[in-house]
Amino acid sequence: MTSSKYETYYAPKYRKFIEGNFQVREWLKNRAVNTQKCYADNIRRFCEFANVAPEQFQNMDKKAARDIAWSFIETFSDKPTVAINVMAALKSFYRNHDGETLPFDSSKFGKHYVKPRARKASFEHVPTKIEVYQIIDMATSLRDRAMMLTLFQSGIRLNALLRLNYGHVREQLEKGTVPLHLKITDDLDTKLRGYDLPYYDTFVGKEAIDALKRFCEIRHKESTDDTPLFTSRNNNRVADTNVWFHIKRCMAHAGFDKRTMWVHSFRKAFKAELRKAPINEELSELLMGHRLKGSRESYMNRNDAVEELRKAYELADFSRDGKTKETQHEVEIQRLKAELTDERQKTEGVGRYLDQLQKQVERLQQQFTELRSRP
Repeated sequence: MTSSKYETYYAPKYRKFIEGNFQVREWLKNRAVNTQKCYADNIRRFCEFANVAPEQFQNMDKKAARDIAWSFIETFSDKPTVAINVMAALKSFYRNHDGETLPFDSSKFGKHYVKPRARKASFEHVPTKIEVYQIIDMATSLRDRAMMLTLFQSGIRLNALLRLNYGHVREQLEKGTVPLHLKITDDLDTKLRGYDLPYYDTFVGKEAIDALKRFCEIRHKESTDDTPLFTSRNNNRVADTNVWFHIKRCMAHAGFDKRTMWVHSFRKAFKAELRKAPINEELSELLMGHRLKGSRESYMNRNDAVEELRKAYELADFSRDGKTKETQHEVEIQRLKAELTDERQKTEGVGRYLDQLQKQVERLQQQFTELRSRP
């Protein structure tokens, strides 16, 4: 028996299911490993329950597909969390075929509403900047250090970090560009598709750039632009479970309760530093890759906002030692200048309004004088 046959024979059920169904394989090819496992298992169990093949389910009339899907979801009535996940998988898989959506009425009082189980909110500790660097100092390899610094100083999600290629940073590292610009597309961060955003712009600070440069000098001497930026020992793209393991270990070694922090805590620490900086909320949300509220997104030209975002990013302090006194003074001066400009605009507006009132009074006085002079 060859190794490939051996691996196939002992592969998990979800892996065999993916490999044996083209539609499922195409649907899950760009998703994280954990998502593949969860979604594939849900679709596999549904197909066994309904005695249909995946392609048959996709070709069904949407109402018929909805009814048979709901009959399967109802078997998890005592497990609402599982039922919600199964519904999400079935809706996504059906929509992937031709864009049609299963017409579930899942509103609060709808026929297909699944009430989530109330559970006690877990306590999450969002680390401060000092605590983030304490965690990073526990890294046992240059790769792990570079990954954690990039997560913190750019605020990108883990799935985007692991999909970065050497070509995304090579040219800017060679030029010594600070801060380093990252254009995060929906191919890198698949969560953007849920926000209907094609991309967003963020940046990486000096400490992360220095770590990336040293790491690339060692690991990417002969790499091409298509080579994964962060690789394992066998030169494959690093798995998210591997990153979770190393970061959780660093958190424990730094003296923190690893049950209260996650990889996503680096992104929340990034947001906390943006709040401290003299940056308006709109630019802060753009750096986070969030969709702006209301009509502001429709009027925002993201193509022209890169330099403005760069200046905003430079106002935030992601460095270990903090900004120098001179830099802090510059930031304070810029903040005061912005406030002064706002006050001047308000004053100018009041002045224009008073001028208009004065002209109106003069005009009324002239009309009154003319009326009195008439016989």
